[in-house]
Amino acid sequence: MIPWHGCPKFRTYNPGKITKYGVLVRMLCEAVSGYVCNLEIYSAEGKKLEETVLSLLDGKLGQSHHIYQDNSYNSLILAQTLLDGNVRVCGTVRANRDILCDIEWEDQCLNKGQSALRRKGDEMVQMWKDKRLVRMISIIHDTTIMNTRRRDMKTNVEVKKPNAVVQYSKFMKAIDRADHYLTYYSVLRETVKWSKKLVLYPLNCPLFNAFFFVYRTLNTNKKVKYKNFLHEVRSWISEIPNRSESRSDDLHFPEKSTTPREPKQDPPGRLSGDYRIHKLEETVGSEVGKKKYPTKQCKVRAAHKR
Repeated sequence: MIPWHGCPKFRTYNPGKITKYGVLVRMLCEAVSGYVCNLEIYSAEGKKLEETVLSLLDGKLGQSHHIYQDNSYNSLILAQTLLDGNVRVCGTVRANRDILCDIEWEDQCLNKGQSALRRKGDEMVQMWKDKRLVRMISIIHDTTIMNTRRRDMKTNVEVKKPNAVVQYSKFMKAIDRADHYLTYYSVLRETVKWSKKLVLYPLNCPLFNAFFFVYRTLNTNKKVKYKNFLHEVRSWISEIPNRSESRSDDLHFPEKSTTPREPKQDPPGRLSGDYRIHKLEETVGSEVGKKKYPTKQCKVRAAHKR
């Protein structure tokens, strides 16, 4: 979310976020490191959910990828569409999506730790009760219940979770890592124009990618923080010679000699050599009591103190 409190028509509001008002950015990240592969800025075009996800996955279909999504994007129709493109999906799903329409659930009161599931072809929809009811959709995992090697602090019972929930929590941390770095060390500045922020944010993502995949790979011996890396990039940019100078040196262009222009002036005597010949016109100004104060002064008469 790019923070913005103005009033463009594509500004979004999310009460569950720290940054509640802003411009929504949908990102595709690598599931381990958080490498930003693609992003799309929401602009209120009226695109459908399937079109948005498919545009982010442009070039990734047909390569047997596994996609993890949150409940804002998942649905059974989208899962079937991605499966036709040889892409399998997993993630949480909202109760008001087509999940309850396509799969008839029985009225079940689940206790904490219990789960129920349904299948429709390759799609598996699973409900698991923790502190609240979690709805999952997956074309990747089976119905295995895994031990998390943690115990409940109150009951001292080992916590068990479905395999889909464990893998979803593991791989969705990458998008949180990217969001963490892009938010805490942001290059955005306070500005009146929203377009400046939309230009700076896509420039911030390549800096994050360069730090994790280039800079840390080449500097394995020393530990460098992301904040210090951004300061070093700024010093590198200041050391780059001017583009016009480097172009003239490399291609041997002749240097252009420019004559500085004189500042534009309006001489008082430009209308006439004698200010008395100048046509006088009454300027309409504000009245305070019996005195009139003109809003604009004549340059010719003011030069002669009249």
